[in-house]
Amino acid sequence: MKQSLRFEKVVWKSIIFMLFLYVLCLCFRISFILYIGVGNGVIGDVISKWEYIHALTNGMRYDGQTIGALAVIFFFFSLVLGRSRFGNLIVNIFVGLVIAIFCFVNIANIGFYQIYGDVFNTNLLGLVFDDREAIFKTALSGQYHLSLKIFIWIACNIVFLWILRILFSFVDYFYRETNRFHKNKNQQSFLKLVFIFSLFGFSALFAINGHLGLKGVSLGKEIKPVENTFLRKITAGAFRDLIYVYKAYEKIYHSSFGDYINEIPQVAVNRYFAKNFSQDSQINLLDLLKHTSHNTSEVKIEHIFYIIAESLSEWHFDKRFDSLGLTSELQKIIDESHAYKADVFLQNASNTIGSLDSQISGLFHTGIPLSLMVGRMGTFQTAPAVIFKDLGFKTHFYYGGSCTWQKLDSYIDSQGFDDILCSTHIVQNSKIMDYPSPYENSWGAYDHHLFSFIRDKILLSRGQRTFNMIMTTSNHPPYDAPVESFGAPIKEIEEFLKNDKEFIYKDTSRQILAHIWYQDKVIAKFINDMKERFPNSLFVVTGDHYDREYPYPNITERISNSVPLIVYAPKLQPMIISNVGSHIDITPTIVELVAPDGYEYMSFGKPLLGNKAIAYDDRDYALGFFGVANDRFVFDGHKIEYFNNGLERSNDKELSHDLFMNLNRAKAFSWWILSNGYSIPTQHKK
Repeated sequence: MKQSLRFEKVVWKSIIFMLFLYVLCLCFRISFILYIGVGNGVIGDVISKWEYIHALTNGMRYDGQTIGALAVIFFFFSLVLGRSRFGNLIVNIFVGLVIAIFCFVNIANIGFYQIYGDVFNTNLLGLVFDDREAIFKTALSGQYHLSLKIFIWIACNIVFLWILRILFSFVDYFYRETNRFHKNKNQQSFLKLVFIFSLFGFSALFAINGHLGLKGVSLGKEIKPVENTFLRKITAGAFRDLIYVYKAYEKIYHSSFGDYINEIPQVAVNRYFAKNFSQDSQINLLDLLKHTSHNTSEVKIEHIFYIIAESLSEWHFDKRFDSLGLTSELQKIIDESHAYKADVFLQNASNTIGSLDSQISGLFHTGIPLSLMVGRMGTFQTAPAVIFKDLGFKTHFYYGGSCTWQKLDSYIDSQGFDDILCSTHIVQNSKIMDYPSPYENSWGAYDHHLFSFIRDKILLSRGQRTFNMIMTTSNHPPYDAPVESFGAPIKEIEEFLKNDKEFIYKDTSRQILAHIWYQDKVIAKFINDMKERFPNSLFVVTGDHYDREYPYPNITERISNSVPLIVYAPKLQPMIISNVGSHIDITPTIVELVAPDGYEYMSFGKPLLGNKAIAYDDRDYALGFFGVANDRFVFDGHKIEYFNNGLERSNDKELSHDLFMNLNRAKAFSWWILSNGYSIPTQHKK
C-alpha cells in the first residue's frame, strides 16, 4: 500500500477511535443517569429536559481531555508500529486496555455512588488506608452485586471491542490495495490528506485543551454547571474524579505530624496550650479547643453576613488611593461607631481554595486540599456552619463561581451548610428578575448579581435566622465586570496612573483599580441595603488572600500577608479585645457577639470583639500562614519586619520565634484532627 494511503487510513482509524470513546463514555453516563438517577430515585427534580442535554455535553468536554490524548497516542502507535504483525499486536493490546479501563472505571463509579451517594471521592482511599480484607469481604457479601458488575464489565469489554473491530475492518476493507476503488487511482489527493489530518489534529487539540488553542483552559471554570445536584456530580466524569482522589492521596500519604513541628504531640500540646501533660497522657483536643461566650447583650442578631471578597487586601485602603475613592464606601462604614476594623490582620492561606478550606473548617491550612478529601474526613467541630446551626441559624454558602470548582459543593455539604448557591442560581435569578446583563464571565456571576441574589433570597426567608458565608469572584482576571455602568472613575484612574511615578504600570492597571473600586461599592451597597431592611444583622468583610497586583516596588512582609477585617453590627456596640488577628479568629469573634452567655464552642482562634469587655493575656498577636505578627512586627520565620514605627524590644527574637513555632504547632494539630480525629493516644511518635 502506498505510504499516503496508509497514513490516511491511520488518520481515519484515529478519528473513529476518538469518536468511539466519546460514544462509550456517553453510554455509561446515560446508564448512570437511568440506573442511579432515575432507577434509584436519586436525581430528584429536574427543571427541564435541557438539563440532561447540558449535563451530557458538559461531560463530553471533560471526557475529551482524556480521549483526545489517547487518540493521539493511538495515532502514533498505529503509524510507527502498524507496519509489522508484532506492532499491530501492540496496538491491539493498547486498544483493548483502553476499553477495559474505560469500562471498569465507569462501572466502578456507578457502584461507588450506590454505596457512598457520591462519585469517586477520598472514601476510595479506604483501599489504601483501611482494612482491605474487611472491604473485600464486604464486597463479596452480595450486598452490592459485585459478581453482576464483574459480569457486566466483561460483557461490555467484549461488545465494545467487537464493535470497534468491525468499524476498523470497514476502514481496512476500504483501503485494501486490491480494492477496486484504489486500483484505478494513480495518486492520492494531497489536499484531501491535509484536510483529513487537519480534521483529526484540530479535533484532538480541542478535546485536550478544551478549545482551539495551544494552551489549555480550566474546564472547572469554563463550563457552566447544571443546577441539578446529581447531574452536576456526574458531569466531570470518573477519570477527573480519580485525579482529585490521587491529589489528596499524594498529600495525605506523604504527610505526618513531624512535617509541621519537630515535637511529639504531647510536647507540642504543652507548649501551645500551656499545659503539663506527661508523654504517656491521652489527650482530647476538643477539651483544649473549648471556649465559652461571655455575651451579655440582649440584642438578638437575626442575620450574619460573612463576606469573603476576592483578593480584598489591606493595601486597597492605602491613603494614596483616597483621591480615587478606591475603598471610600467601606471606609464610611468603618467610621461608624458600630463598626470595627482590625489594625493588623493576616491571611491564613495564600490562595482562594486554601483560604476557603481554613475558613470553612475552622482549622489552620496545612497544604492538604480539604475540598478534595470529602469522604475521608468528617465534619469538624470548629466549622462555623456547625456552630451557627447549633445556635439556630439556617446556614447558606453563596459562591459567585461554579459549585463544582475544586469539588466545593461536596466540601460545603460535608461541613454543616444547609445549601450552596452559586453561579447557576445567581444568573437564573437575575434573568427572572430582569436585571441588566451581562451576568457572568468565565469565573462566575458578577458581584452585583451575587449580592442581588442574596438580598432577594433573604427577603423570602423572613422570620428565619440565617448565617450566610459569601465568596465573591469579580476582582479577578479577566477584569471584565461592567464597572463603568456603576460610575467607576476611569478618567481619574488614568490621570492617577499618569501622575504617580512610583506606580508599576501594567496594561491591566486601569481595570484592576476600577475593579477594586467596584468591589468596594457593591459590598457597601449590599451592607447599607440590608441594614435598612434587617437592622439586627451582623456584617463581616475580609479578603480571601493578599491581592498580588500590588502596584508599588519594595513589597513588605506585612503588605504581602495582610487582608482587612471589618465587623459591623448596627444594633451592637462591640468592645475591642484585640486589634491583631487572622482568619482563624473570625468565627469566635462572631460567636462572642451573637451567642448566649455561657455557650460552649470549639475554635483555634479567640474573639477580637465582645459585647462585654474581656481581657486575654498576650492575645495581641496573629498566627497567619506564612508568618506571625503582633502590633509592632511581622515575622516570616527568618526576619523580623517592624512597621508603624514599632520599636525593637529585647525579647523580640525569642517572642517572634515562639509565635512562629506556635503557628507550626497549630498546623500540626490541624493535620492531626484531619488525619486522626481529636484524640491523641499515649506516646505517639512524630
